[in-house]
Amino acid sequence: MGVSILSLQNAWHTLRKRTEIFVRIHDLRHTFITRMLLKGTSSSIVARLVGHSTARMIETKQGTFTEDFGL
Repeated sequence: MGVSILSLQNAWHTLRKRTEIFVRIHDLRHTFITRMLLKGTSSSIVARLVGHSTARMIETKQGTFTEDFGL
């Protein structure tokens, strides 16, 4: 059921080579987290959306995520 992570990574790698996009999937994950936090979404909801079991990881990294946007 669904698409495997390896299949997704291979497709992303192929797309990056063809289009010369230099963004990793992990970069997109950080962008998603940062934008959700900037919109005021609670860290516990963001943690659940990205697969963390608790909000602690989001809360300890929150400064790093928002510093990228000068906040």
